Amino acid sequence: MAPTKTRAVVLKVLPYRESSYILHLFTESHGMVHGVARGMRTARGQRFLERGFLTELLLYVKAHRDLHTLGSIQVLQFWPATRAALVRSAVRDVAFELVLASIRVTDPHPELFAFFEDLLGDIETRPERAVYPFVLWRFYLQYAAMMGFGLDLERCVQCGTDTAGRVAYVNTTRGGVECDRCARTRAPSNRIEPDTGRLLAGKTGMEGARGRLSGEDAQRITGLLAGHCRYHFDIRAESKALEFLAGVVGE
Repeated sequence: MAPTKTRAVVLKVLPYRESSYILHLFTESHGMVHGVARGMRTARGQRFLERGFLTELLLYVKAHRDLHTLGSIQVLQFWPATRAALVRSAVRDVAFELVLASIRVTDPHPELFAFFEDLLGDIETRPERAVYPFVLWRFYLQYAAMMGFGLDLERCVQCGTDTAGRVAYVNTTRGGVECDRCARTRAPSNRIEPDTGRLLAGKTGMEGARGRLSGEDAQRITGLLAGHCRYHFDIRAESKALEFLAGVVGE
């Protein structure tokens, strides 16, 4: 097959033999792709490519093969602020880990590629206090919705009551929230306060919200959204990237 020129986000980089890498990519033209980039490692082991880079490359797709050939790789954006900041890079890695665990079929999905590109731009340019937790929360919610597992935060999944401005409880298996009257278990770990609910539903902006949110609550809500995605994507393994992020923001 003739090579395809495409843009790609580098999700993971693995050394391969003496001078090559295996790259896990999300491409604009073919979706998730695993490919070999030959001759990309120097004698001193220095990397030309890293996780998170936005690239343009030639993709040689081999029919009935899981590993394809990559060539003419050019770096379009390497997001320097993200590479230099632990919180930014940790949030990026949490997102990438979920993507790698949840996408198993290679199909073109340009809308998803654009979403990933926008995510990387937000991680790079937003204030760090917004990157965690708000950019991460928005990633969880929008990614789940784009994959067909949106979390309904605006109406009780039991009675249909509008939950705006009211305490609600996340029901992961039902993919939504329950009002205080319908909730079978009112566990504090599943509780969504009215201000947080409005923020998650996009009714209020991120500006100023971080100051009203405790570190404990930020991690609790992050865990709820991560748990929603893990449940609906049938991911059994614990998130090492999320564990690392919790350690970074808890310092």
